Amino acid sequence: MAYEDPTGDGRDDVFTVRTIEKVKLKAGEYWTRDGERTAAQIDGQLKCGQ
Repeated sequence: MAYEDPTGDGRDDVFTVRTIEKVKLKAGEYWTRDGERTAAQIDGQLKCGQ
């Protein structure tokens, strides 16, 4: 699984299919290796816009 934003910055990680199948996200949530996060939480930990 990989993500690349329009600037070309990216993040990636490896997950098993079994792990991904277990994820139950609510609207507006994204799954990370640390569990469910909202976009604001992810931006905060990556220090986006700072």
